[in-house]
Amino acid sequence: MNSTFYSIRVERVLIYLFVFLGIAAFLSSPGTAQTSEYTVGVDDVLKFTVSGRSDYRLTEEIPVSASGGVTLSIMKEPFIVEGMTVDEIDSKLTGFLAAHYLYDPQVTVEVAKYVSKKILVIGEVKSPGEIALQKNSISLKELMIQTGGPIGDINKTLVILRDENQGSVEPMVVNLDEMLMSTSQDQVTIKGNDVVYIIGKDKNLPVSDLNNVIYVFGEVTKPGLVPFSQNMTVLRAIISAGNFTKEAAPSRTNIKRRINNKITTLSADMEKVMSGGDKTQDLTLQPGDMIYVPRAIF
Repeated sequence: MNSTFYSIRVERVLIYLFVFLGIAAFLSSPGTAQTSEYTVGVDDVLKFTVSGRSDYRLTEEIPVSASGGVTLSIMKEPFIVEGMTVDEIDSKLTGFLAAHYLYDPQVTVEVAKYVSKKILVIGEVKSPGEIALQKNSISLKELMIQTGGPIGDINKTLVILRDENQGSVEPMVVNLDEMLMSTSQDQVTIKGNDVVYIIGKDKNLPVSDLNNVIYVFGEVTKPGLVPFSQNMTVLRAIISAGNFTKEAAPSRTNIKRRINNKITTLSADMEKVMSGGDKTQDLTLQPGDMIYVPRAIF
């Protein structure tokens, strides 16, 4: 191998390492949590601590309902919290309880479980999968830290699928290599319900057709993008991606699909399809679906 090329490659890897270590140190340092600006959403679990006169005390953990509200056991009607920060909920709930239920209430609100702002990371990173954000958005560099960074060749293209216009997905294509090695401020922001796809530059990336593809990843021979066609099923997409590997667990295959701007998981037992002919498990796909085939547990 050419020594100059080798030295450049090593230098780039070291820069990646320094970037990751620097961000990791920042994220682990005191005062970096930004939950106070986090806006609560559906399915987040909130912890309420309420006290009042006569030693009254109430502690409850309540998930935010589909209508965006919570109902404490002391209340008769739901209190809408969706879109508010915990500080805003604390202030408004205190006033609401004082007006209707308790004299001089003291209220503390915390997010017990972050659920509403999930992102899906697929492709060539160490730990792909779903990540629940603990703030409204994160930088691309922070995301790389949480997923363990890219694997394989360091030349990567990153595609962000974001649904902002009532179902219209506008892909954003970023040179991950240049972004991570840049000393300028990270301008790429990842938001809840984004889908982030990392692919090597040597792979075929049909940028013009990103609204009309199926993403197949996990334990398949050729993970990546498969052109969508009418009546395409899970099995056909997997075969187009080179079929299952020997380490695959076909029975635990799942599909990530965006429904009403939220990522929903559908199960597809492909073992039943292949061995028992159960066609009900071989779901019909939609453009943008993401198929994941997990590794078997030996």
